[in-house]
Amino acid sequence: MSRQIGTGWQSPSITELETRIRRLEDQVEHLVATVEELRRAAEPSPEPVS
Repeated sequence: MSRQIGTGWQSPSITELETRIRRLEDQVEHLVATVEELRRAAEPSPEPVS
């Protein structure tokens, strides 16, 4: 998992990888919340009892 820097290649540091993982975890958390909201919105509302 290297990346190109200027004219060479460099492996990311552990700190950088941890930062990327945290960002991905935050994005996943946001997506899960969005999916839950969409599922709730798609559920049929209960019929009122008369």
